[in-house]
Amino acid sequence: MISEDGGVGEIPWSLYKSYIDFNGGVLFVILILIAKIGWLFFNTISNIWITFWTENSYGEDNSFYINWLVGIGFAYGLFAFFRAFIFSFSSVRMSNIMHREMISNLLFSSLNEFFDRVPLGRILNRLSKDLNAVDSNFPSIAGNTLVFSFFLIGNTVTIIYCSTIWVIFPILIYLIASYFLKNYYMKPQR
Repeated sequence: MISEDGGVGEIPWSLYKSYIDFNGGVLFVILILIAKIGWLFFNTISNIWITFWTENSYGEDNSFYINWLVGIGFAYGLFAFFRAFIFSFSSVRMSNIMHREMISNLLFSSLNEFFDRVPLGRILNRLSKDLNAVDSNFPSIAGNTLVFSFFLIGNTVTIIYCSTIWVIFPILIYLIASYFLKNYYMKPQR
């Protein structure tokens, strides 16, 4: 019987590449980047537009600013829907490919090399619980990570635009400190 192995340490980049390949490859990355950049652009523009509105930069009445804000909000919602649609569609595609490959590998594995040495419970666990975790948890976690990363970028651009360029130094200090604190506190968790 083979002992079960597990990954220890950081996630290798090859695993991220496999995730991208299962989701559609370069086309998936391009579509996600278009959706995220468009979504981030209209999110940032809406914040800047509210700044123009509060300062009454164009000397117009409130309906002018409201109409533009509604248009920006509609475009923002459209890109948010596009982003969610891409992740939903690609996660179903990824699940289908992974399940098909797992079943194919099981069907074509040799009896004495694999089935005699691996318990059936472990095989069923991989086909049910682990695949369910990849199907349901990973796409939402990956989507949330990208959302928060793009929010960070957009809010940083907005802060720099609305204030002075010198605000970038405290932001850089904070990011560097966060990186080192993450590495320090994540070591015991591995």
